Amino acid sequence: MITDEGGTQRLIREHVSELVDELAPVAVDLDCAAEFAAVHEILDAGAGYERQLKIADAAAGDLREVVHHVIREFRSGPGAPVV
Repeated sequence: MITDEGGTQRLIREHVSELVDELAPVAVDLDCAAEFAAVHEILDAGAGYERQLKIADAAAGDLREVVHHVIREFRSGPGAPVV
């Protein structure tokens, strides 16, 4: 990601993580700090499609395992344990 007029390039995960930290006080003011902090969970665990690809790879392409994982995440939230 290009982050300034000088063409500085950074990994988007790093840049977004810093932005979340920087904007955390605003989230507190807006009474959505917990929801906003969940962005870190997504950055750490990967986006949904990334988690699903990992499950599919680990299960030799068996998409039923992906469906089971999606159901677990739906019930318990992103970052549900991989079984």
